[in-house]
Amino acid sequence: CDAFLPVYVTGPNIFTAAGLPSDSAAFLLLYTAAVFFLNAKKGSEKLLKADDRESPTAELLLRDIGSKKVFPTALLLSQLYILSEGTFDEIFSRF
Repeated sequence: CDAFLPVYVTGPNIFTAAGLPSDSAAFLLLYTAAVFFLNAKKGSEKLLKADDRESPTAELLLRDIGSKKVFPTALLLSQLYILSEGTFDEIFSRF
């Protein structure tokens, strides 16, 4: 009986037929990845200015990436992908 299911289970589909939870996880995945890479870019630009270099070197980029706490972000992105897999399957099946 659908009368006793929570609203988020029987609620409307927002972007895809995968449902609200999967669509929300997909949005959070894209947002988190964008913020992480924008912060990494800003950090590498600051390091370039501090070291007076014209282009980033491998040492400079590794030092910057190590300071961004990559492991927790990668773990979060992997879990969000697992939660949003239905949305991405729905989107990629259209192409």
